[in-house]
Amino acid sequence: MYVDNVGAILTECDLSETVVIGVACDPKTGVAWAINSRKELLRLSLSGEPLPAILIKARAIAISPTTRHVWTANETEILRLDSSGAKRAAFKLDRFSPGSRLAVF
Repeated sequence: MYVDNVGAILTECDLSETVVIGVACDPKTGVAWAINSRKELLRLSLSGEPLPAILIKARAIAISPTTRHVWTANETEILRLDSSGAKRAAFKLDRFSPGSRLAVF
């Protein structure tokens, strides 16, 4: 669901086929990135149309408001993706991480 700055619903999309466990939004394009229970990255346009999913087993997601890089984490690494979902950098974690949180600037 997309809402405006006062909370009015602009667009809704059906995600009833999956459980969404994390969401981040690109402030410049309005594209919402969501992590689902199948550990895919879903992308939804401002019109509510789904864009091709990215098969990354993500546990956390954040989008930099300044660079628009998408940051995601799984059990073994932190990834930096560009706005199309292409991997631009990977940072290995020293040990297995069952859960991650990300904050970007």
